[in-house]
Amino acid sequence: MKRSEFSYEYPEELIAEFPADPPDSCRMMVVDRDSHSINHDKQFRDLPEYFSEGDVLVVNDTKVYPARLYGQKQKTGADIQVFLLRELNPESRLWDVVVDPARKIRIGNKLYFDDDLTAEVIDNTTSRGRTIRFSFDDVNEALYQKIRDIGETPLPPYIDREVEEEDRERYQTMFAENRGAVAAPATALHFTEELLGRLEEKGVHVVPITLHIGRGKSKPVDVEDLSKHRTDSEEYHIPEETAEAVNRALQSDQNTVTACDTTVVRALESSLSADETLKPDHSWTDLFVYPEYEFKIVERLITNFHRPESTNISSSPLVTRSSSNRRAVDCGAGESPQPVPRPSLTASMDAPTPAANAREVAVVVPAAGRGRRMGGTSKQFRMLGERPLLVQVLLLFEQHPMVGHIVVAVPEAEVPDVTDRLHAEGLSARTAVVSGGQHRQASVRHALRGVPDRVEVVLVHDAARPFVSAAQVQEVVQEVRTAGAAALAVPVADTLRRGADERFGDTVPRDRLYRMQTPQGFRRDWIDEAHRRAADDGVRATDDVALVQRCGHDVSIVTGHCRNFKITTPDDWALAQRLWTTWVDTPDRLRLSTSESD
Repeated sequence: MKRSEFSYEYPEELIAEFPADPPDSCRMMVVDRDSHSINHDKQFRDLPEYFSEGDVLVVNDTKVYPARLYGQKQKTGADIQVFLLRELNPESRLWDVVVDPARKIRIGNKLYFDDDLTAEVIDNTTSRGRTIRFSFDDVNEALYQKIRDIGETPLPPYIDREVEEEDRERYQTMFAENRGAVAAPATALHFTEELLGRLEEKGVHVVPITLHIGRGKSKPVDVEDLSKHRTDSEEYHIPEETAEAVNRALQSDQNTVTACDTTVVRALESSLSADETLKPDHSWTDLFVYPEYEFKIVERLITNFHRPESTNISSSPLVTRSSSNRRAVDCGAGESPQPVPRPSLTASMDAPTPAANAREVAVVVPAAGRGRRMGGTSKQFRMLGERPLLVQVLLLFEQHPMVGHIVVAVPEAEVPDVTDRLHAEGLSARTAVVSGGQHRQASVRHALRGVPDRVEVVLVHDAARPFVSAAQVQEVVQEVRTAGAAALAVPVADTLRRGADERFGDTVPRDRLYRMQTPQGFRRDWIDEAHRRAADDGVRATDDVALVQRCGHDVSIVTGHCRNFKITTPDDWALAQRLWTTWVDTPDRLRLSTSESD
């Protein structure tokens, strides 16, 4: 499928600079894929006509925060704009941002926003992207309030006017509850209390999900081949009550599931259980919607018109194939007394189409060992907290915003059972299970074959290291992007001596010694080459760093933490059981917010 198939004349003069008043008075076009009919004589307030008792309407309850900050650069006083993308670590007050102009914004620079709010640049993520750490002498809630006080609500990119104070409310939907978006799920802006009341009186179940919309929602598709387009990852949450309501409708022959906004589509279709029903979930998604995918959850879509060749317009096959889509756009724009965009409701959808576009990072987890030092008992499915050890390890990577694929290598005979077990534990289809080898190195080599070709960074992580923090995973990935290879390690603190025949020998200098940890990260081509050459030469090594060094590549040290120990012996297991509830707030929590202090 090509980007050019979603190109069309888009009359810029018909774009509304302000929302309709009242919001549900805007025009609504209804596309019925079964009858191939297009009705553009409706208003949004007519929406209840297309619902029956027991139908489910899913809305996004994310709440927009004023993400644009204005400030000055240290020393020069040069004016800058900082666009907040996502909070990485509340305790450390780390944020991913976009800076404009960014050319001279370097690591270590101080940025000033207010008398009592400053920030330091601690990392360069892209040409304009930075990671900053806010300095603020108060609790986090006061920091959020300060951002609300001095920040500006960014308007959608198709709105060409100055920001007004009223825009803070105009671009907040009536469902907004959970702060975290830089843009509103715009389709829901057309709802009113009166319209919602009529839907509920009719017996329609209106249920929420949360997907925190990032800046990439409206960005154009920049490649001709849609299968190569990458979308930004976004955090989502599906409550248990929402999953139950959706699944009841799916099991009924009489009721439908309608998504309000393409953001809802992304969340729902990213959270499939093994039996293709919706599961409660809190994770991240980089799902990109384009043709030739059969939906499992969403049956109808309410969406706004979108700009040509944008990420969202590629969702139009949810409504209709491209030829009919062009006809629908012509109907919507022609002889229009009111500006667009305005909502479009699909009355039926027979073959809507998303596909997951992987992020560039994959994690390989060798888990084919037999646990001989644990008394011969396989430790992967021993319970740590409320879940098996292996699941606790995989959950961190499943929920990490940088990770797009996970490949787990287990004993060949156990592949079907482990696959079923992981699905039953709620892990998504992004985690693949493959057959391991006779030793760790062979298992990693087998797992690498299951990593998609487009992945650029591969992390190798021990299946028995459940205490690594998400922040440390991020540090390794960032160092790999800069240097090509990196690994966590902890400087040796104890005195080391040689010994023989139960007697001490000389002391070994420890000033340049490190205890290796995982994840160990590498450029994809480097780790592939290292394992290929090791197999050809019959070389075995204790870790992947040694194999990559053998090929002449340097590996950077990323300082680890003593808590990231490997569970190897029964004593290790006893310690892990005791420390789990102390170091991890909840078993399911994404630990980006975990402090690195003891």
